[in-house]
This record gives sequence, structure tokens and C-alpha cells, in this order.
Amino acid sequence: MNELQAKKFIKLGTAIRYLNDVKYKMGASSEPEPLGDNHVVDNIRHVIELTKELKLEGTFEAGAFGKLQRMFDTLRKASRSQTTLTMEQAQELHNLARRIRESLLAEGNKRILYDLNQAEVAAVTSSRWPGELTVELVLKTPWSIVKWLIGLLIAAFILGVTASENGWYTWAKETIGIETSKAKDQVINEISDDE
Repeated sequence: MNELQAKKFIKLGTAIRYLNDVKYKMGASSEPEPLGDNHVVDNIRHVIELTKELKLEGTFEAGAFGKLQRMFDTLRKASRSQTTLTMEQAQELHNLARRIRESLLAEGNKRILYDLNQAEVAAVTSSRWPGELTVELVLKTPWSIVKWLIGLLIAAFILGVTASENGWYTWAKETIGIETSKAKDQVINEISDDE
């Protein structure tokens, strides 16, 4: 089980939103946006790092993400001599952020996240059974897993009934008994032969 803090997803969304909106912010105020000090470069870095950390491989492999990484390197180097973002760079960031956001949304559709408190996490990850299992945890179990467990229980019951009705238990007992009896007789014969 991967433990991911919800705030990291929020931080990723906030950084993407900042990169998407920076062109509007610059257009409205007619002031260029700073590259450093928790502005453009840091938000790009957050997007890159959090996409890796949250294992969003589909987005990480997207072409727009590669362009964002190259733009990050360019802007990081430029921030030493140029302190603000140009409108052309802001437009490019806007386009990349939109494409990456769409990729994240598509990838997010394939993810299911569960909200567990510390006791529930301990119950799920514990090797003991089931000291920490609570009714609250059972009620939070996804319906698909409950259906699967009920189906497994019903299948085991049906197999037991079928085996009983068809005499499989008797057959297995007799087979095991015959083999045990043969092995026992063979050991006795070998001991007798040695004497």
C-alpha cells in the first residue's frame, strides 16, 4: 500500500493552476511575474517533483511534461540574469499547464483513493489478525471487495456441499487410508526382512 498525503495532490493542483493562470495575471496587471522566490520556477519544480512522487506515470511520460522539464531548466538558468517572466514564456507555460492538467485528470480517473485514519491504517497494514479490525473499517470496505468475499464464501460452501453429497470425503479418506496402510505394511515387511 502506498501512503500518499492528500495535501500533495492539492499542492500539485495549486502549482498547475498557478502556471495556467500566470499569463492572465501578467496581462491584467501589466507587471511581469518573478521567476524566483516561490513564483514561476518553484511552481514548475513542484509540478515535476510531485508528479514523480505521486507516481503519475502517464502524465510523467506525456510530451507536454518533457517540454515543461526543458522549460524549467531554461527558466532556472535564466533566473540568474533575468528576474521576470516574459509574456511569450507565460503563454507557453499556460499551454503546457493546460495539457498537463488534462493528462492528470485523465490519469486521476483511473485512481481510487481511500480515506483511513491511523487506527484503520494500522489494521490494514498489521500482520496480526484482526486485533485492530473495527466495524468502522469494515463499513468503509469498498463494495466490490465485499461482493468478492461473499462470492468466495458462497463458492466454498457450495464446494463443501457438493463434496459431501458426492462422497468425496469418503473417497479421500479411503484413498489416504489405503496409501497409509500400504506404507505401513511395507515398513513392517522391510523390518521383518532385516531380521
